[in-house]
Amino acid sequence: MQPTLDHLGELGHPLLLKFMSTDAGFRYLYDTEYIEKEMHAWFHERNQQYVVLVEVYLSKALTTDPAEEGDDLLVFDGIAPPHFYGEMVKTELGCQVLAEKGHFSDFTHFIRQHGFDSDDSDITMKLKSVLWAVGNIGASEGGISFLEDDEIIPVIIEIADTSPVLSIRGTCFFVIGLIASTEQGAEILSDYGWTTATTALGLPTGMCIPVDIEKFMALPTWQTPDVVGGDRRLPLLKSQHERDAIEAIENLCNTVVANAASRTLAKLKSKQETRHIFSSTQLLHRALHTISTRRYRFPVRKYALELFDIKFDAPVLAELAQHEHQAYEELKLTGGFVIGHRNHHGHHTHGTRRSRHSMKAKSRRQSNAQFRQTNGQEDDGNQPNAFFIPDSPVVVRPKDTRVRVTGFEAPDQTLANTLLMQAD
Repeated sequence: MQPTLDHLGELGHPLLLKFMSTDAGFRYLYDTEYIEKEMHAWFHERNQQYVVLVEVYLSKALTTDPAEEGDDLLVFDGIAPPHFYGEMVKTELGCQVLAEKGHFSDFTHFIRQHGFDSDDSDITMKLKSVLWAVGNIGASEGGISFLEDDEIIPVIIEIADTSPVLSIRGTCFFVIGLIASTEQGAEILSDYGWTTATTALGLPTGMCIPVDIEKFMALPTWQTPDVVGGDRRLPLLKSQHERDAIEAIENLCNTVVANAASRTLAKLKSKQETRHIFSSTQLLHRALHTISTRRYRFPVRKYALELFDIKFDAPVLAELAQHEHQAYEELKLTGGFVIGHRNHHGHHTHGTRRSRHSMKAKSRRQSNAQFRQTNGQEDDGNQPNAFFIPDSPVVVRPKDTRVRVTGFEAPDQTLANTLLMQAD
């Protein structure tokens, strides 16, 4: 009998993978050209889909949150799901086909070439898929010889110890556990300082940990980029469109004008002549600063960040760090008086309704007016923004004057003084 399971679609793949682990099943699937088709699919696509499946399983197994609706469909028993290459090397004919195709050599070459990369998320994803493929190949007696002949095991161990990407380290840890599923693999790992747990009969269990656990858990230290240059003051936004965009993002936290702000951002995003501003890291830095210092609901935060067509990689993070450094330099140049800007529209930008806090806002304005009169500063509307004391932003004093922040209920201090903080 030669039954076919094509009518089952994706549901039939796990059963066909079971057939592959036997000599008769593999030969039958090989004759029907199923092996050829699946090898092409796994080499280009299914390897990465396997990574997503495994990481979803791990996320569900390690989370402490209650299960959501539909989570009962993801049943994880602690064992890695069946892998095409892992089932393939369980037969002699499967090992022969794998050697002829040269896929394993491509896998190990990619690991050696990109094992320590950290900048490209696509390469990171492919690296994890390749590591899982190599680990599943090494989880059987027939496949461990591929790893030993290519001497890829010490490379995987080195990546597990020193990779700057923690998810890559975790993948290598699980891959080493797969390699430790065989006696030969456990013996090889012991030569590199990894101990494998065994049963009472001396059989490996697939659980393997390093002898030097501190080395494995150590994380390299890093430093923020040292920005050098001439004028490091916080630069003004380049165009009026950028200023309109950041003003609209600020107004998103105000429920009174949030809809109008959302329409403004959508209009800027849709127009061809203004769409490019959402690729500016300087505007992104301003938006991140605004979001982190004001009260936004999570959907609003998500909406604001998704406006930007910027990928968070190492160069972008370095640019954001430079903009942040420029902001501190601007604070020093202005004497450390104000973090904020003048609100010309008279709207509250701290995310609460004006009707609920009108009395507090009025009290703040009176206290700030008294503070300006005490220091001999009259607000005639022409003062620069660096010396303007707004209603809602935090006021900052220079380092030589230290004032303890006690909140809004200070018996011995005015409300204005309670908003004064020590500049870092």
